[in-house]
Amino acid sequence: MTQHSVKEMKRQYDLAAQKKQEADKRFTQAERELTDALLRQSGYHNKIVITKAHPHGVLVNDATVVDGRITRYRGRAVNVDGTVGQRIRVIYMHDRVVKVQEVSI
Repeated sequence: MTQHSVKEMKRQYDLAAQKKQEADKRFTQAERELTDALLRQSGYHNKIVITKAHPHGVLVNDATVVDGRITRYRGRAVNVDGTVGQRIRVIYMHDRVVKVQEVSI
């Protein structure tokens, strides 16, 4: 291999790495916009919620890191005896499942 071909290979490798980095930035931005939209629809946007990680409550807003899966429910809406059951909404924050319930201020 000549020195010229090694330089050319290095240049092509650097160019491919730069293109990958730019594509990752675009994907991250699109992912962030989708997550923000899902968070606004979740009903927890700009509310204080209790989580395992934040037992005293945390404000859920655009800065809250979630991975987009914020629409699952656990628990019954109505118990067998007809009383209203406790429905716990599950938000995945930082790739960890945390149970969330609304807090009245």
